[in-house]
Amino acid sequence: MRKGRTILKNKKGFTLVELLAVIVILGIIGAIAVPAIGNIIDDSEEDAVYAEAISILEGARLAKVNDDMGTDGEIDVSDLESSGYVENVSDGFDDATITEGDNGALSISEVTVDDVTVAGTIDDINAIREGTQEEG
Repeated sequence: MRKGRTILKNKKGFTLVELLAVIVILGIIGAIAVPAIGNIIDDSEEDAVYAEAISILEGARLAKVNDDMGTDGEIDVSDLESSGYVENVSDGFDDATITEGDNGALSISEVTVDDVTVAGTIDDINAIREGTQEEG
């Protein structure tokens, strides 16, 4: 009989309460982490649209330097792409137009890509990205 008691006392393992506590803790961590990760993904998709708009404006700047801008100071994004100034433009930017302002700054017409609306100069877009200017 004594031998049986020592076997029971030496058994190691987790109780049901301990396992439930771990499951509850993991559930709480999951409830906090999933929305946070979702926000990070949304922010990165938004930043990608802004970065692409800036890339298009930089391509337009190259076209301007090479006198490929056009006499009216405008160029379509599709023309920039076909001329090789930009590559792999997202579908939403296809209809955008780049315009040269009176001060020589280039601005992109308002477009919406992946539910993100973007317009303006490189400085405008950077201000929106940094949160110092409101969209629209």
